[in-house]
Amino acid sequence: MPLPRFVRRRVTRSLALVVLLVLVSSACDVAGLLPVDPPAGDAGGPAGEPDDDPAVPPGEAEPSDDPDAGGAAEPYKGVANSPCGELEALGATWFYDWSADGQSCGGAEFVPMVWGGSGLTPEAVSAAVQDVADAGHTTVLGFNEPDRPDQANMTVEQAVALWPSLTSHDDILVGSPATSSAPAGQQWMEEFLARAAEEDLRIDFLAVHWYGWGEGSCDADAAGLAQYLDWAESLPGDLPIWITEFGCLNESGPDAATVQAFYEGVVEMLEEHPRVERYAWFPWVEHHHLAEDGALTPLGDAFAAAPAQR
Repeated sequence: MPLPRFVRRRVTRSLALVVLLVLVSSACDVAGLLPVDPPAGDAGGPAGEPDDDPAVPPGEAEPSDDPDAGGAAEPYKGVANSPCGELEALGATWFYDWSADGQSCGGAEFVPMVWGGSGLTPEAVSAAVQDVADAGHTTVLGFNEPDRPDQANMTVEQAVALWPSLTSHDDILVGSPATSSAPAGQQWMEEFLARAAEEDLRIDFLAVHWYGWGEGSCDADAAGLAQYLDWAESLPGDLPIWITEFGCLNESGPDAATVQAFYEGVVEMLEEHPRVERYAWFPWVEHHHLAEDGALTPLGDAFAAAPAQR
């Protein structure tokens, strides 16, 4: 009987770590025997000058050597729901629409969600996950902002009670509930993870939301989001992270230039957070639109130029 997908994924990561340690050890053993050459580019043209024939076009990622990815890069850049034609123009490699029954669109993978709700039953969750598997999907997102009364509106105990049903299919990877980034949302997530550990519940990755709010909170360095990721990375489990909503609300996004500078800062900042496997931009508020009247906005152009895979 083949191992479940989530088990194969964790075993592969462990083997990759062992191989890396062996390679590092071997390199250290022979380092003193090898001649020292100047870094590539030091004897050539001006520093920072691009190659005449770059191997990878701008906006595309180098193929990954990560054995967990099967030697190929994984979807990375996504959108929280956009029309199919826009997804292709934007170079998005994944998307979701808060439902469990969508379909992939060209080169963009659809990821279903079991949205939640206080009236949800274990039987309904199990049926939804089976439908996800029958449709050929391999990942499902958990409950949407259960800490908020105007969203899934669930207690930690309700979510924990439904979680065995959400993880009832061994070959479906399951993301955590995605809480709001408010203090109440952080507290909900911490309590949920603690209860999940007590019950030995499976969670394959953390899903997080973050929005700027006050003036200056969406700065060009994306410092506020970086600080939030530091908190997410401190949570138990050392899980991969998906940012499934983010943007600049209220006074944090006063104009299109501020929002675009923030997005470009996020792309750069995420290079320092390798545990972030995917992100999805939220394009449904003012100054966040990626396309208008059939053409990409300046923000959409910046999004299209960003790496699509990781």
